[in-house]
Amino acid sequence: MIDKGLIESKLKEIFENQGTYINEEDYNDEILLDSLQLINIVIEMEEMFLIRITDDFLGFNNMKTFTDFYYCVVNYLEGKE
Repeated sequence: MIDKGLIESKLKEIFENQGTYINEEDYNDEILLDSLQLINIVIEMEEMFLIRITDDFLGFNNMKTFTDFYYCVVNYLEGKE
């Protein structure tokens, strides 16, 4: 079973490592990331959650909010179970 609270806290930690601090009320707000920050976040997500994110998800159109990143991880982890 997936611990969604743990995913949320670890994902927030990943964003903080890139200098982006997320509050719960900001989850659906667009996050302004440059391409380097996006790649670093994706790499950290892959390492932290032991997933491999395909090119389909990489891009500013698919990953705009914290919620987008969160559900990306949840969907990949649910697919692994």
